[in-house]
Amino acid sequence: VGRIKNCKIGDCIVELGPESVAPGTMLVVEAKEVAGYSLKDARLEIAMARDNRAASVGLFIFSSKTAPAGLDPVRRIDGDVFVIWDAEDPGSDLFLRLGYSLARALAVRSVKESQNHAEDVLALEQAILHVEKGLSGFEELETSAEQVNKHGEKMLKRLELMRRELDRQIPVLKERTAAIKAQQGGAPG
Repeated sequence: VGRIKNCKIGDCIVELGPESVAPGTMLVVEAKEVAGYSLKDARLEIAMARDNRAASVGLFIFSSKTAPAGLDPVRRIDGDVFVIWDAEDPGSDLFLRLGYSLARALAVRSVKESQNHAEDVLALEQAILHVEKGLSGFEELETSAEQVNKHGEKMLKRLELMRRELDRQIPVLKERTAAIKAQQGGAPG
């Protein structure tokens, strides 16, 4: 029984060893010698076997006695490999070995893709953190700009008040200066 309750689909499991590029990766093997078993049936069964046995790749072996007509001796569909094998014909062992090698290669590729995706996700998460940090900087700058604007408006109002007062005082100063000059002009020097 595998991960699915009461399910024994998945005749055997191959776990890639420590010498592999993808140690611990699982591939599941399902073999059938049942008349009338179609490629569609095989695809459904190997998909369930992958799920049941927690495998990334499936290898489905058809008996040459009952294999669907017109099926190539070795065929890959997505992450699964389908092989026609005759247990009594050593010449067909080549197809079995080729199918097994292809399934191992697909398993390694799926692990590498997962690792690449994990690296991509990490890079994206780091980029998100940088963007969030940058956005908090924008908020800080916006607050500072609003304060500068507020203080600028105060400064402009104050300058305007000072200009008005100075404009009002200039005629007074001129008048007083003229009055002082007139007094000094009339007084002996």
